[in-house]
Amino acid sequence: MVMGCVFKHHVYLCVVSTAMLAGLSLITSHTKVYAKQQNCGTVSSDGSGVVNKPIVCDRSSGTMVLNTSSGRGNEIEINMSKHSNAETAVTITGSGTNIIATKKLKVTGMVKGGSGKGPVIKVLSGGKLMLHGGVEVEVTGAGMKKVIEVNSGGTLMMDGESTIKVKGDGTGLVGVQMGSMEKLMMMRNVIFENVSEGINIKGGGSGGSVMVMGLGKTTMTVKNSGSVGIKVEDTGKINATVMGLKIERSGTGSGSKGVEFVGNVTGKGTGTLTLNMVEISGFETGVSASKGTLNIMGNSAITVTSGGMGLEVKGEAMATMTGGRIVGSGDGMGVKMGSSKTLMLNSVDISNVGVGGKYGVQVTGEGTVTMMGGSIMEFETGVSASNGTLVMMGGTKITVKGGTGLEVKETASAILMGGTEIKVTSGGTGLSVSGEAMATLTGAVIKGTDGKGMG
Repeated sequence: MVMGCVFKHHVYLCVVSTAMLAGLSLITSHTKVYAKQQNCGTVSSDGSGVVNKPIVCDRSSGTMVLNTSSGRGNEIEINMSKHSNAETAVTITGSGTNIIATKKLKVTGMVKGGSGKGPVIKVLSGGKLMLHGGVEVEVTGAGMKKVIEVNSGGTLMMDGESTIKVKGDGTGLVGVQMGSMEKLMMMRNVIFENVSEGINIKGGGSGGSVMVMGLGKTTMTVKNSGSVGIKVEDTGKINATVMGLKIERSGTGSGSKGVEFVGNVTGKGTGTLTLNMVEISGFETGVSASKGTLNIMGNSAITVTSGGMGLEVKGEAMATMTGGRIVGSGDGMGVKMGSSKTLMLNSVDISNVGVGGKYGVQVTGEGTVTMMGGSIMEFETGVSASNGTLVMMGGTKITVKGGTGLEVKETASAILMGGTEIKVTSGGTGLSVSGEAMATLTGAVIKGTDGKGMG
């Protein structure tokens, strides 16, 4: 009866969702329904259909579909101002607790005397929540800083045009907060509206792994100015993975970032973030890493707004990008390396759309940048290095029109070998060396029609 209620005889959704639930263990084989916990399943509501008590589902609830005793329309409204002390509107906890929401969850009011630190919805200790069939979570005036928190091995699945929406001031508010051993799976389009961060992963220094996965052609859209799509911070020893997801921004304003990786800021560990088969677009900065180890793979693509930056590596971060592309726009740049560690670009194509792109790759940090294969084109300066060490090999190609292919200046050193090619046209300069900089060429080629060979 639960499956029939959820999928409503729609054959396609039933087949696809059943496969997802089986393959990802969202709904386990534990389907025996025990005595209901406080306000779980068909929850108690007042005469107007409003739920005035916290919804709490634990392992005794088994697998259930959330509803109200009044059965009011297509939404469940929860008034948190009537809660005596519990700061969370919905709590799902315990292994074997599988809760499915098919109606809009509308949360209003603020808990009297609450700290404002808790989430509106909490999934923890192996509990699982599925927002199925385009469910919207709408929060108004709850005074919380997190809409949904997934912690201690919890799982959240958002299936079919799901939305997390905050009405009013969403400054400093997170759509989904994750800890160190959780899973978030999304299918189709998911929207985060009026939040500062769509997803925040904060490990707190503990070990484990966190997975954020898009199934099929899934797009995650963040609607707000200056927002961050996914922020990973204080990871300690955990490994965080974002896979198969398209991250987009809809809005104006400066300071937006598709993915921001801060690594560990409190302990000795650094943490690792892997972006696999990820597409990022519409942000001022595509990916920014300041500490920890960043791996980008699986033909991932980063496209930034005019004047933006595709990949930023700074502080003590280490980064590797294998395959894929970075596309700039206007007077922006492809990659900026300001870290004291290492950056490897392996078969990455970096290009600019329109005119005025400043740098394909800019090296300002003390670390080492290694480029193997790939191409850089349509920027005023292909690569500029003012500090650290630059190594180009494996057939890396730079093409400029009326600009500078490679600029080595101040205290930087550059080594070009293994079929590296710089091509210039329209009065461009192939290689410019100045200050105390040094460039060594072994097996590299600089050519052009009416440009200069070397500076």
